[in-house]
Amino acid sequence: MSVDAASPGYAEAKKLLSILVKPVSWGCNLRCRYCFYNITERVYPRFHVMDAATLERMTRDLQAIGNPTVAYGWQGGEPLLAGRDFFHLAFRMQEKHRRGGQTVVNAVQTNATLIDDAWAKLFAHNRVLLGVSLDGPRKVHDHYRGAGTHEKVLNAVKLLQAQRAEFNILTVLNDRNVGMGKKLYVYLRDMGFKWLQFIPIVEPGDGGGPAPFSVTGEQYGDFLLDVFDEWHRHDVGKVSVRFFDSSVLHAGGGRGLLCIQDGSCDGYVVVEHNGDIYPCDFFVRAEWKAGNVNECPEGGNPYVRALESSVMKRFREGRKTAECEGCEYEWLCRGGCQKDRLVKSGAYGGGIERRSVLCPGYKKFYKATLGWFSKEAERLGMKAEDGGAGRSG
Repeated sequence: MSVDAASPGYAEAKKLLSILVKPVSWGCNLRCRYCFYNITERVYPRFHVMDAATLERMTRDLQAIGNPTVAYGWQGGEPLLAGRDFFHLAFRMQEKHRRGGQTVVNAVQTNATLIDDAWAKLFAHNRVLLGVSLDGPRKVHDHYRGAGTHEKVLNAVKLLQAQRAEFNILTVLNDRNVGMGKKLYVYLRDMGFKWLQFIPIVEPGDGGGPAPFSVTGEQYGDFLLDVFDEWHRHDVGKVSVRFFDSSVLHAGGGRGLLCIQDGSCDGYVVVEHNGDIYPCDFFVRAEWKAGNVNECPEGGNPYVRALESSVMKRFREGRKTAECEGCEYEWLCRGGCQKDRLVKSGAYGGGIERRSVLCPGYKKFYKATLGWFSKEAERLGMKAEDGGAGRSG
């Protein structure tokens, strides 16, 4: 299948670093009380699994764009509910449609409670990187995820380690663990985990403003500083904390590892179980649908078409806020994620007139640490003019 390189959307499609695939949409074997994706049940009322035809079109048309590296991120809900046969088929489709010299990589984000030896072998054999959710010690982890889930995660980790499957740890920061800082980091580090990502949760509450399990900007800033103090004293080069690694790259003039730090909001799109395309998994709502992999004229490319849409244009234009203009740290946080701008209606996306709930935390953290990140970038051979080549005009 060919792609029209003259199409305006083609240039945007060439920027696609990955797609997030929701093979079972919101479907999950757990019902974590803070899960932002549960609301997607309003868009797709019944449990679904992506069918083979949609899977193939999604794969074929993405790889037809011709990017040298194509990355699939499988998420949910709980993507393992799609079953092992589904993933076997997905990997076969990727190989079938792989272009010459094209590298295809896969990552799966999972609560890990369904992982058995067969799953561990499948992931190891296909070199799938797993993001395993672990929110801390048993009492903390089980509070929102359910009794017994902590033990199941640790059992899954043992199976993955036995098969030498690659995985990192994803920790959702909420009102139960955001105050633990160093204690939480040391807990994960001392369990032998070397790749950590801390994800602050900011969800709209019923009465407007953040939900009670959300973190505040001040709490997030304090958490980062507490972890940073332990990490930079003892674990630089030994333990990867994704936000810190991304900050080093950004301070050195490179592109950050996190989408909030590249300021583009175009590094990936979401593909739902039925082929619907959205700009971000925090915005899977009817008004943000940009296309569908099954609904594209013959000879066209659904990703190119979606990226040309008015929906994607509106989404990209909403990435900054007027309040961020002139801020000395804007080139680092890029205004934060759009979904962290809560409006009184209890929804995401406050638009250009609002700033991120986490803004005070970003400022507090970078005020204390930017000098260190700049020196570390210089030590690693990175160079940035005027404190950061990534700085926007």
